[in-house]
Amino acid sequence: MKDSFSESKATRTPTFVVALVAFHFHPKSGWSHFCDHAVLRGKRQTFGTSGGSAGGDTETTATSATDEHYDVATSVADALRPFLVKMHVHFKDLEYTTVLCARGSESDGEIIKAQFHDPEVVSEFCKAHGKKGILVAAQRGSKTRFFFDPSTMNGCGKDLVNPPRGFYTADAVPLTDGNEELSSGFYVVGARCNLGHAKATKYNVISLGSSPVGVSKEIASLFYTLCFLFPNKADGLPYPLPLKAANRYANLFVLMSHLEKSLDDTLKPRLHYL
Repeated sequence: MKDSFSESKATRTPTFVVALVAFHFHPKSGWSHFCDHAVLRGKRQTFGTSGGSAGGDTETTATSATDEHYDVATSVADALRPFLVKMHVHFKDLEYTTVLCARGSESDGEIIKAQFHDPEVVSEFCKAHGKKGILVAAQRGSKTRFFFDPSTMNGCGKDLVNPPRGFYTADAVPLTDGNEELSSGFYVVGARCNLGHAKATKYNVISLGSSPVGVSKEIASLFYTLCFLFPNKADGLPYPLPLKAANRYANLFVLMSHLEKSLDDTLKPRLHYL
């Protein structure tokens, strides 16, 4: 929130910061990187006081300005559309046939809202440039837990244990709001956890067409591999490289909130957020 105050009124404007990170990989050219961010303003609300004198009653009223209106549901899609165009220009000399878009999500409700906005953006870009598109929503804070019978694992004692790193399953992915188009998905355990409970990141594969996208073990294997490629970590992470990088970027931006404009061109190809 961005608040401003005066003697008789206060103004509140929600601010949404979207960090976007892209990686291009080719067997011959290797890895290439591109990143940027977007700052989107929500509906501005003005709270004013009227009536009453010193020590008397006052009345608070609220008015909203609709000239610039973004919310959590639309902010990612509104930031993703121009970013994909910039990414394509940056990677214009590099060959690629498929765009795999992964967005972070905190809840099933956010995934439901993403289904109504994000697929259109990805589909438009892929159709305009002749690419294949895959859209996945990754939920790191999934409450689902998996436990293994110790008798199936050597040297694990008698109690239930966490699943081993690399555990994958397409089972137990619940229907999101009863929507079959969001029922395709899988869980992957990317990090080793000996104490506590290992969190298996849930991935919902969002359909880009009229029919649901089937779960692909190749996609799950790719995300598991990406859990080991974060530069500052020698071991696996629960979150794959692009999403972890975007998360670090967003956390860094909190300390540099004055940089509301697009990132300088010299920094966009660099991992400046590490």
